[in-house]
Amino acid sequence: MHDVVSSLRFEPVCTAMLREGRTIRFQAPGTSMLPTIHDGDTLIVEAVDVRQVRRGDVVLVAGPSFIHAHRVRRVPAAGEDFLILRGDALAANDCPIPRRNVLGRVVRVRHNGKYHRVSGMVIACKRPVFRLGRSCRRVIARGIRAVYRLALVMRLSPSSRVSQGRRPGGGQTKPPLRGAGQVLEV
Repeated sequence: MHDVVSSLRFEPVCTAMLREGRTIRFQAPGTSMLPTIHDGDTLIVEAVDVRQVRRGDVVLVAGPSFIHAHRVRRVPAAGEDFLILRGDALAANDCPIPRRNVLGRVVRVRHNGKYHRVSGMVIACKRPVFRLGRSCRRVIARGIRAVYRLALVMRLSPSSRVSQGRRPGGGQTKPPLRGAGQVLEV
């Protein structure tokens, strides 16, 4: 409840300052924009003409009982008045937001004492790439295992061993350890 009340107080002040062309700075609560914006990061928001908002921009929007910064997923076509937004850490889009609810564009984020640019970075392909990685995981793992097995066979074969504890470059190697099982020279 405290967050809702403070959000309701923040929105009119924020709107007035951005309409005057000022830049605002505030700490952002929440984790919906991870890894771009972390809980407690400082956001720097500038006024923006809604017609200049592009896909990939992070915008500050006001709703009936909230104010948040999410990434623009889809810009309205001619004749449409709604933006489609989504937090980077969320799986689904937000409800369509009217253009008039856009307060400003997040231009920088201060995280761990350093400023980072966020608007204009299109992360629209993040989820499909993740799906691709998930589907290729077995193939990649098989390839890694095959390379490991090949390296293991090469190390154990008599022709690839270094003879009499000498490296090809002339340096000394450690003698192989002996014990219950055979240990590979590293």
